[in-house]
Amino acid sequence: MIAFGHAELDTGSKSTQDRRYDLATQWKTKEAFVSFKVGAQARVTVGRMRFSDPHKWVADLAVDGVHYGHKGKQQVTEFAVFRGTGDVTASYLMAHHGRVMGQNRYGILALLENDSPDTRAHLAGYANAVVSKKVSYELNLGAVIGDAANGKNAGFGIDVRSIRKFGTSDLNPQMMFGFAAGTEGYR
Repeated sequence: MIAFGHAELDTGSKSTQDRRYDLATQWKTKEAFVSFKVGAQARVTVGRMRFSDPHKWVADLAVDGVHYGHKGKQQVTEFAVFRGTGDVTASYLMAHHGRVMGQNRYGILALLENDSPDTRAHLAGYANAVVSKKVSYELNLGAVIGDAANGKNAGFGIDVRSIRKFGTSDLNPQMMFGFAAGTEGYR
């Protein structure tokens, strides 16, 4: 069994030319979960977890729920039921299967979202290839079906990028080149 907690405490005040605002403190629980081993390569996790993308710093969300993950040498399979926290109040059902072959990885993700009264199905595929220590590529394809954005029944999107690393400094300098596009209904 593993138990983990991660919290953030923000405190600050400000002054303008007209007024001084008192010290304000805000507590945020980012992660607080318990994870149980249920097999040689499988775990069930319950509590507040974070889902994030290591290449997209904006894709980071804390959720409350239950997650099952099975990780083999060359594949991962996940199922989860969770609810958003904070501004995100939707409920989700997720299934993900991915494969790893050396430095390359690819997979599919299905996410059913219920944000009353709207219901959406998000389908995505991804492929990542590491060409060398300095160059990598990524491709993400996505579709939204159901009550998509802008009153459309469906939307599609694509995100292609290449990352070029410079040197071996601890600062990890790199340049990202990319192209992203989506139809009007993509969300």
